[in-house]
Amino acid sequence: MYDIIHQMMEITGTTTLTADVHRKAVRFNIFKTKSSVAWFIVCIVVIIICSVFLFFMGDIVLAIVFTSLALVMSAIVIFVPIIAVSMQKNMVGVQNHYKFTNEGLYVSSTGAGVNSNTAVRYELIVKIHEAEDCFYIYLTKAQIWPLLKKDITDSRVDELRNLLRYKMGYRFFSKFTSLPSQYSPPHSVPQI
Repeated sequence: MYDIIHQMMEITGTTTLTADVHRKAVRFNIFKTKSSVAWFIVCIVVIIICSVFLFFMGDIVLAIVFTSLALVMSAIVIFVPIIAVSMQKNMVGVQNHYKFTNEGLYVSSTGAGVNSNTAVRYELIVKIHEAEDCFYIYLTKAQIWPLLKKDITDSRVDELRNLLRYKMGYRFFSKFTSLPSQYSPPHSVPQI
């Protein structure tokens, strides 16, 4: 089984970056989990309750400060994705051609004045998150390459998930279970 992993064929996919794809990536980066959304909502509610309490207690200055804080936090969550997308308008239309192999990830970006090739070993990728419809590949904490699942050649999503679990280890985050495949690593083989 270990030899099968090392002889695995490439898994490829091509995602065209659109404003919508980029917006989803930015939002995903802000709210990776439901708990982060819950914490944000709890913070806003607590700030608003404190503002109302302070207003009725007669401390209008602190009430205004807390209300302003709630408005700023809300504005950040609403406008950061909009600003990030508008700053990346030159990337709209770029096609990222992904090739996953045993050695690493190869990405060729073409279009909209961009023509680059990048090779990254798995151990240099910060993390990969699998969402409902996309894999988010973090080269750094801020640089994300989205790969839509529908864009993976021959619908090999389960094989890619198995490969990423094997190669990335604890740096691969997914709430989805893999189907058994010939590329599933044996349990006794250490992660590389």
